[in-house]
Amino acid sequence: MGSTSARIMTDNGRAFMSLPVWGYDHQFVDHSKKEYVRDDVHTNSIEGFWSTVKRTIQGTHIWVSKKHLQNYLLEIEYRHNLRREPHLMFDLLLQAFPKGI
Repeated sequence: MGSTSARIMTDNGRAFMSLPVWGYDHQFVDHSKKEYVRDDVHTNSIEGFWSTVKRTIQGTHIWVSKKHLQNYLLEIEYRHNLRREPHLMFDLLLQAFPKGI
């Protein structure tokens, strides 16, 4: 079961409509009715992230294999999460490796 503290915001796609059954607080906007934001409910953040993913793959990596797709997504997520504090990226990356290697 999902976490009742998790709040998920989506569009009104049918695939998402069972989220409350799994215990998630599901809020959605109805793009078919030209609703893109309602109070603090929107999909702008995730759409921006996927835009970055597409630009990174097309511009930097050109192509990714299915085998390594998860690694590429993790790299993009890492850079996305630290985009407002890029000075921390290198030090955090170094901390991810065991000492003595």
